[in-house]
This record gives sequence, structure tokens and C-alpha cells, in this order.
Amino acid sequence: MILYTMMPQELIFQQSYHQEQSQPKLINHNGIPVIVEENEQKQQQIVRVLSTNPQDYLNENYYPGQILS
Repeated sequence: MILYTMMPQELIFQQSYHQEQSQPKLINHNGIPVIVEENEQKQQQIVRVLSTNPQDYLNENYYPGQILS
């Protein structure tokens, strides 16, 4: 089945999406605002960097998928 839509997948598959994934939350890690989710091992994993400083996007320690310590 192919579904062509502009709606986000979270709105279409609300129930299954919320059961499988934890809710993302906004935190400041070393002064850099990031959105993180908790993975299966109860570690925080970066989903998105929200900084207004372009240098933060070039920082190798902050990228989507990175586990924060």
C-alpha cells in the first residue's frame, strides 16, 4: 500500500506511533538546545538540534542519533 499525503505520519498513525516511541522533549545540553528521546536502554538520543548558532551544527558531538551521556 502506498499512501500519498502531506500530513505527518504521527497524525495518520497516532495510536501505533505513541505506543512504540517515547515522547520527545526539549533540553539544554552544555548550552545547546536539543530535542531528545529516550531509547530502549533508557539513554537520551538526539532527535534534532535547535540552536540558532551555526557553529553548534558543525559540532561533532551533537547530531541526530547521538547518545548523550
